[in-house]
Amino acid sequence: MGVEIGVLGPLRATVDGAPVELGGPARRAVLARLAVAGGEVVTADRLVDDLAGGRPGPNALASLQVHVSHLRRALEPGRAPRTPPQVLVTAAPGYALRLPDPDGLDAARLTRLVDAARTAEPERAAVLLREALAVRRGPAYAEFADEPWVRPEAARLDELVRTARERLAAAELALGRHGDVVPLLEGHVHDHPLREEGVRLLATALHRGGRAPEALELLRRTRGHLRDELGLDPGPALVRLETAILTPEAPAPAAARPLGRDAELARCDAAATRVAAGAVELVLVAGEAGSGKTTLVDAVAENRARAGWTVARGRCPEVDGAPPAWPWTEVLRDLGVTEADTESPFARGRAVLDALGDRAPVLVTLDDLHRADDETLRLLRMVATGAGAGLLVVGTHRSEEDTAALHATWAALATVVTDRLALGGLAADAVGTLLARHGLRTDAATAAAVADRTGGNPLFVREVARLAATTGEDGLPAGVRDVLRRRLRELPGRSRAALAHVALLGRSADVDLVLAVEAAVAGRTVGEVEEEVLDGLEAAVEAGVIGEDDGARAVRFVHDLWREVVADEVPRLRRARRHARILDVLEAGVAGPAPPAALAHHALAAGDRVAPERMLAHVARAADAAMARGAFRSAVALCRGALALAPDGPAVVPLRCALVAALAASGAGEHAHTERGLAVEAARATGDPELLARALTSLDAPMPWPVRGTGGRMAPLFAELLADRPDDEMRTRLLLAYAREVEFLEPARAAALADEALTRARASGPTRLLCTALNTVFLVNSQPERWTQIEPVGREMLAAAQVGGHADHRAEAHHVLFCAAVVRDDLAAARHHADAALAAATDGQLEMTLAFVGLHDAMLALTGGRDDLAERTYAEEGGRLAAAGVPHAAVLVEVARFTLALARGDTAPTLPALQRIDGAFPRYVHDLLALALLDAGREDEARSLWAQGLPVPRDWSWGGLLTVQGLVAARLGDRERAAPAYAALEPFAGRWGLSVTGILAFAPIDLVLARLARVLGHGDDAVAAHLERALTVVGDAGPWRDRVVADRELLPLDARG
Repeated sequence: MGVEIGVLGPLRATVDGAPVELGGPARRAVLARLAVAGGEVVTADRLVDDLAGGRPGPNALASLQVHVSHLRRALEPGRAPRTPPQVLVTAAPGYALRLPDPDGLDAARLTRLVDAARTAEPERAAVLLREALAVRRGPAYAEFADEPWVRPEAARLDELVRTARERLAAAELALGRHGDVVPLLEGHVHDHPLREEGVRLLATALHRGGRAPEALELLRRTRGHLRDELGLDPGPALVRLETAILTPEAPAPAAARPLGRDAELARCDAAATRVAAGAVELVLVAGEAGSGKTTLVDAVAENRARAGWTVARGRCPEVDGAPPAWPWTEVLRDLGVTEADTESPFARGRAVLDALGDRAPVLVTLDDLHRADDETLRLLRMVATGAGAGLLVVGTHRSEEDTAALHATWAALATVVTDRLALGGLAADAVGTLLARHGLRTDAATAAAVADRTGGNPLFVREVARLAATTGEDGLPAGVRDVLRRRLRELPGRSRAALAHVALLGRSADVDLVLAVEAAVAGRTVGEVEEEVLDGLEAAVEAGVIGEDDGARAVRFVHDLWREVVADEVPRLRRARRHARILDVLEAGVAGPAPPAALAHHALAAGDRVAPERMLAHVARAADAAMARGAFRSAVALCRGALALAPDGPAVVPLRCALVAALAASGAGEHAHTERGLAVEAARATGDPELLARALTSLDAPMPWPVRGTGGRMAPLFAELLADRPDDEMRTRLLLAYAREVEFLEPARAAALADEALTRARASGPTRLLCTALNTVFLVNSQPERWTQIEPVGREMLAAAQVGGHADHRAEAHHVLFCAAVVRDDLAAARHHADAALAAATDGQLEMTLAFVGLHDAMLALTGGRDDLAERTYAEEGGRLAAAGVPHAAVLVEVARFTLALARGDTAPTLPALQRIDGAFPRYVHDLLALALLDAGREDEARSLWAQGLPVPRDWSWGGLLTVQGLVAARLGDRERAAPAYAALEPFAGRWGLSVTGILAFAPIDLVLARLARVLGHGDDAVAAHLERALTVVGDAGPWRDRVVADRELLPLDARG
């Protein structure tokens, strides 16, 4: 049976295509109210209240049941007696409209079609949008327009129709069908003269149709409307369009289309259409080396430039040692911003956003993001989330070389990433065409053989053709690197020698620098080697291996695979020597001051050809620079590389300390703890107390929650150093590190140490030290009686972080304020601070912040009655934590599963997992395990465990775990322990039993209070009052509502109210 309901116009219903008589206004309103809910349950009380305008009569509920009965007969005329309805269903505590086909509700069909068109290529988008507009018969819910319950949904649907009309116009324009756009938009613009996008599209269509005067008149009228009604000037898009109409140019030649990539190019064009309409989108292009990613992006850039867009290009460097965030430096240059204006990461991101502000639409391309450094990714997040409108970012990457940081960035930008293109190999016919373009004409069979051997990789195919053209060989090489090696050997020796220097310098290199390196290697002067080197480079240019760059002052490999092959051809022994000579030349400043990262790269690559002190000096400067700009993973790589080469001794202790700080800042907290132990041992071996103090305090990155340290083993070292320590900044740092060391063993002492350090930091410390002190105070004050201090600590930390420009502490301050919001049961504020923490997170914090925001979402899903969604989200985010190396991530997932099982009414399935983790965390799992034993029918074991009487830990988890203890006390009828549990929980009535971390919800506190009240003999009225409040807390649906309703059914009828 096909049931369809139409709300886009007068309310109507059909069954198997035949119209249905719905009855009078009240009955029609019932159906409309359920349709507004979109399949969700609407409680009977809500239905009665909405339909009666907040003033239901005494028989309102009975009338509702009559209307529902009539509607059921109308919508399911063939339903047998006493069989449950399938369309208008009863679902506690009300009703829901459940159509067999989701598209049976025209509003749902409209929404689906418009959403599908959003990512479709223009031709397909036009079909979908025309179908969507055909669904509408008139204004949404027209006959109920004055009802408060319908206004938000009606407004959404009417706006969706207007947006669909404008997107259809944009798609038609992209397809060159401007003649179809004018009749489509004339009435729309007449009815909505202040919608600038509709005006822009109509004026564009008029202009392209040769009706420029009408287009200008439309823009003139629109300017008047905006000024008279809103006091505003037209936006940049209308201004640019008017300028283009008044100053016409000859049409540009058509852009060349990349061979065999029509579908991918169309998807990029569809994204551009959406961006031109005001969207901000990120399109990712993945493929193996040589698959044509850059060629596709070149075509996209040319198309956008021809359409009048601003285009800016950036590429991630192929070798270490490049300046940080180099792609954004290139983007800024294309946007006309000098590097001198953008020294800090924040300033650089702000400069990009400012430059984008009045140039929309803008295309930014970022090549080779799999090589992106931390700062590049952070700026990508900042720009993609900070741009207001009209920005398309197209990024290329090799998916097999993607980093964890890159995946975390994609996750953080999930709402912006709208398409992912995976470039496969070219088809045989396209391979034949490509071979012919490069001088090798073949028949279909040969083209198919080349396609099979090369996998259709365009670079491989092209180089096969070139190899055949230069050598006459007919055989097919085994792989693309093989063909490049064979072509390389065809070059003169002087070319191969010069190319080796270029390859060791990077994808591109300044010619003067190449000359200086060759002279240093050969022991000659630059004048003596100049002609030979230039001849070699020119031969390589003619062979298509490199190209000239920067006005012939530099050369660049045409593809990074060429650089890799050339570098691999240099023997390892000679490679180290050449890196040492490159370091000499860079230190001499032949090409100007060299970046610290480049000097460190070549010092490390030179190995034992460079003295350890010289290498360590370069690495220390580069690591400090990387830490200062937030490139923590780069600092880790530098420190690890240097430690692998440097001999043990006092000189490596500062480097080990730098590694600890870099690891902690990069999010690798457990590795940082391990490395700090090594740093402390190395420092103790020197006998230098200053080095020991530096090692002990090297772990000072902001932390979202406590991490168990060394079990107090280092406490004597702190006590010894503090006994003779002068009153300086290091003393404050030692106090903070000491507090973190003993926070689990001696919480009172840890709190006293942290408070003393905070007083000192407030008096004389720099803002970063103050932030560290505040973070430590937060970590060591987890007892419930001190939760009121969380918010002032968070606010002071946020202010200090903003003054000092410390992004990592700003993110942690928002996390502290998130916890404060959870304590006061303000989940809206908690959500705000969670989002703010995610926006401020450094790359090292991103994975952890994404996980905690995701876990918070899972908790909200559970408390909102969506336990299936909560289950999936807990599993996904637990996996993210485990992948990030967070200790005890598996334990967190198991406890989350317990909360799900608790909501569903049976914790027995969690028993094996709880028994596994009980040994390590008995104080935390004790009561959970007892409840699971009870649910499994093993009461004797539960009582034996309960008899141990372990108290609930007084830390972040106290509120949630106390609810579980209350449930066990009630189940066992233990009045002695029920009384203190009731007294402790009663002040929190009306809330959920949450952990302060905001990621676990154990039970609605009033349900626990009701069960404890029953055990304590408080009477049915007291129990009923708690259950009524529990119903308010749990909402209209979900497993916890079922638990509360079941408890309510146990009350006598007269107590239920």
